[in-house]
Amino acid sequence: MIENNNINLRDFYNQLRILQEDYSKDARLNYMLGNLKDHLYHNFFAQKTHAKITSQSGKQEFLDQYLSGISDDIQNSLHNCTGWYNTLDDISFAYDFPTALTIATWYRESTCAYHLPSNKNGPFQIISRDY
Repeated sequence: MIENNNINLRDFYNQLRILQEDYSKDARLNYMLGNLKDHLYHNFFAQKTHAKITSQSGKQEFLDQYLSGISDDIQNSLHNCTGWYNTLDDISFAYDFPTALTIATWYRESTCAYHLPSNKNGPFQIISRDY
């Protein structure tokens, strides 16, 4: 049903996580929700791991070609970006975006600051006037 749709899989996992917190007093229901939540996350993680393994060589070639010459200013700011790597990686995989593109966009828009822009459209935005 949802196992081939990464966005729905991640959203359903988050809903189960919330339900498990809401019904934590009912041991039987909490157990079933926990098992289903763990099963969904395992499927999501397995798909993400498989996708990463199959694209590893292309990523390495890209890094070998373009990583040289990064300025110290960017290198210092990248720590802010990579601190949220696991969350960004999950979101990127769910929406079928390269994680590097998500991080690069976040760096371009806000130097990887973790705040909601004043227009309230979320932290990952590409502003059309810049492109």
